[in-house]
Amino acid sequence: MYITLLCLVLVVILASMSHSKVFVTKVDTTHIDTIVPGVEDTIVDVNGKRSIFIGDSHTSGYGWGWQDILCKKTKMTFLNTAVSGKRTLWMIGQLNLHKKKGWDYCFIYGGANDAASMVSPETAFRNIQKMVDTCNQYGIQPIVITGTDPNVTFTGKAPEWKDYVWKKTKLQNYMVDSIKNAIVIDTRFIPRSDCADFVCHMKLSGHRKTAEKVIEVMRFKTY
Repeated sequence: MYITLLCLVLVVILASMSHSKVFVTKVDTTHIDTIVPGVEDTIVDVNGKRSIFIGDSHTSGYGWGWQDILCKKTKMTFLNTAVSGKRTLWMIGQLNLHKKKGWDYCFIYGGANDAASMVSPETAFRNIQKMVDTCNQYGIQPIVITGTDPNVTFTGKAPEWKDYVWKKTKLQNYMVDSIKNAIVIDTRFIPRSDCADFVCHMKLSGHRKTAEKVIEVMRFKTY
């Protein structure tokens, strides 16, 4: 009798199993998440792009300065209008002469001669901002270079240079903190050892570091 009951129970269990459903979760292996590069990860190819350089003696190393190194590495074409001893007001005039020539980038490196003269840091800053505004008006990307840190690189002792350090420092702080609608590249990391004289006209090593910093910040492709 017990054997008969056991057999009946087994039959019922097997019958119920034959009518049950087995649920299997299907894993979708066709979709693979990808990481979309952000702006900071994008390399910018500027081969053939056109650049104009506005500046003074710190950009007037024709054939070997930071601007030549930069454009050689990135294959940009360029016009260098920099002239030794010039102030930011003169630079405004140079930009106005060339602003309609279809530039992609404008590099502005000025203010040292303003700091060495009677021009106030506020006036020099307004002149640089005016150049930035002109660039944006004509579809040119403005890039402002701060220059070296006079607290580190300047070694002049003559009385006529007594206000140079604080004036240039104040102007550089304005550049970093207050310039609107431009990319500001801070090159105050250049050491005294890269300076060729007491106001820090750079040696070739300093020009190379400046060009490399621009490439790094702008994420320019190099060749």
